[in-house]
Amino acid sequence: MTAQRSPKRFSLVLTKPSHYDDGYVIQWLRSGLPSNTLAVLNGLALDCHQRRVLGDDVVIDISAFDETNTRVKPERIARQIARGGGRGLVALVGVQTNQFPRAMDIARRLRRAGVQVSIGGFHVSGCLAMLPDLPPELREAMDLGVSLFAGEAEGRLEIVLRDAWNGTRRISRVSWARLKAVIFTKKRFTIPRCPLLSRRYGCAFSTRSTSL
Repeated sequence: MTAQRSPKRFSLVLTKPSHYDDGYVIQWLRSGLPSNTLAVLNGLALDCHQRRVLGDDVVIDISAFDETNTRVKPERIARQIARGGGRGLVALVGVQTNQFPRAMDIARRLRRAGVQVSIGGFHVSGCLAMLPDLPPELREAMDLGVSLFAGEAEGRLEIVLRDAWNGTRRISRVSWARLKAVIFTKKRFTIPRCPLLSRRYGCAFSTRSTSL
């Protein structure tokens, strides 16, 4: 009788950073609205897990944190990934311009612990879409070994996961697929019966990365 092999594991930690005000991270006991970006990416990650995009013998362990209502401790996340076998990715998602300094502070601590990190969201997408050169803060992120993700994730998240599984990184450029929302919310962290708003609105700049 042959022993059954344990599946390989890959840890995907989706994190929506908050922002600073007078040097403090802005956090609330409960959020007024759940993060739509975090919700959608959690759904897409579950789809990747179900389709076994990393192989039939690889289990993707998915965690999702919204820093506006949850304390994010990078060293604890690093230990969590190490306990799962050491292969994983922390994806800092939906990062707007005012959230980028906080995202970088999280990324620096994770990179010091040897954890793979990617940053995506409006700031990265807008900079790559509108600016002729990579701005200094994005260059700093790349120098730290952080991957940059521009655009929307539908049909492309599996590419990021395979890169992380193989230990490679890149600037993931834009495909601008229309996103199909899969709603995920931690009810105990959001105000009950508060509606979720997701819409696009006009933008004066030549970019399709603007969302609400």
